[in-house]
Amino acid sequence: MTVTFSPGIQGLTFKLLNVDKGATSGSANTFVDQVTVSGKYNTTSVTPTISASGTAGTYSTISGNVITGTGDAPSSSADPGNKVTFAGTVTEVTITYCNDAANTAANPGTQTITVEDFSWTATTPLPVQLLSFQGKPIGNQVALLWETAWEQNSDYFEVQRSRDAKEFVSIGRVAALDESKSRHSYSLLDQNPVAGTGYYRLKQVDKGEQQTTYSKMIAIVLDDITLP
Repeated sequence: MTVTFSPGIQGLTFKLLNVDKGATSGSANTFVDQVTVSGKYNTTSVTPTISASGTAGTYSTISGNVITGTGDAPSSSADPGNKVTFAGTVTEVTITYCNDAANTAANPGTQTITVEDFSWTATTPLPVQLLSFQGKPIGNQVALLWETAWEQNSDYFEVQRSRDAKEFVSIGRVAALDESKSRHSYSLLDQNPVAGTGYYRLKQVDKGEQQTTYSKMIAIVLDDITLP
């Protein structure tokens, strides 16, 4: 089972109930439940934390993101279950339920588990994932370079400069890609930098200017260069 979230969500938690093991039949169990939980944030894999609630640890074991039945669980109304938590942002969660065939009879019959108590905090994803922002002197000018991992509803970038790291002014805009799922590089040349230390930051604005984000601030020193 795969559940997708658009936009992504934060703080997702839910419970998995009735992950257990059936009675022994001959040399094997009638069934052994096994559940694997995985997630993604766009294309990046996200691993949850799974913990046994109450007595759930007496009839199931947890190894990473896999729960395996080890005993007979109580009815759903009395089952405290295993709690799954995604600490960061997720856009997709997959729950894979199967029978641990190596330790069960040939025909385990029809088995079920219960997924309940979904809870999360809605979040609006940033329109851009910025990988880097840097600058370097080129003669009497400064080249500003930045790279994005992906973009969503992105309108433009504005490069800003300051003499004191407090008051910033715009020195130029660069149009964004709007939508992109791959890396992309941008640049802007400051043809009139300040003498001494100049501070730069990147302002990103989405379509409709509903959301604005800023990069970290960087400092470029031009003490040994004569500026006009």
